[in-house]
Order: sequence, then C-alpha cells, then structure tokens
Amino acid sequence: RDLHSFPTRRSSDLGVLVAGERLAADDVIRASSAPEGWVVAGGQGITVALDVRLDEDLIREGRANDLVRAVNTARKAQGLEITDRITLTLPAADADLEPYLSMIAKETLAVDVAFAGDDFRLARVTSRRG
Repeated sequence: RDLHSFPTRRSSDLGVLVAGERLAADDVIRASSAPEGWVVAGGQGITVALDVRLDEDLIREGRANDLVRAVNTARKAQGLEITDRITLTLPAADADLEPYLSMIAKETLAVDVAFAGDDFRLARVTSRRG
C-alpha cells in the first residue's frame, strides 16, 4: 500500500509510527513528484512550484518575440542602421499577433505594420543619420 494511505503520527524520537510500526527518520525516504505541467524544486526548507504549461496567449507572445528577433536579424543583414525606420509587412497567417503589433513596431523601429502575403518584408523609410 501507499505510505500515505496508512494512519501516521509523530513519535517523540523524530520518527513516525506507520500502521503500528515505528520508523526512524533514516528509515524513511521522502519522495514526491510534481503534477503534469508543474516543476517543483526545494531545499533548505523552501519549496517552489512553477506552472510551466503554455497557454495560447503565452505561445502567441513567444511567436511575437521570435518575429521581432527575425526582423532585427534581417535589418542587420540588410545593413540598416539602428536608427533607420522601416515599414514592415508580416505574413497574413500571423494576423493573430495583432495584439502585439505595438510591441513589434517599437522593438523593430517600424513606422507601419501590415499583414499580407506569406513572408515578412521590411523596407527602410527614413534614417536618422546626420
């Protein structure tokens, strides 16, 4: 039977009585497992549990961050300066990222963002070079 199914009570020698049997602290191995989607770590009297499940909003946010990285990599590959402003066309399939457009525009220095086609495209519109 599972240890948790037995009635237990603490004894005075820091052991435990389980089903009438006295177990000392070094007779017991304490193990636990986290529920699916959770990560649990502990030590020095502290236990922390994190819900690591991804919901649709977190997945979309991750895709938006990946898109920003890809656009900024393309900016660098095209030789754009950090001050150059761009227009940005995102794939129509990414229209569900619309709630993140202001973040995408800010992080990529896009003055205009639209959805069309199958791939992202960017074009330099201004430069702040002197």
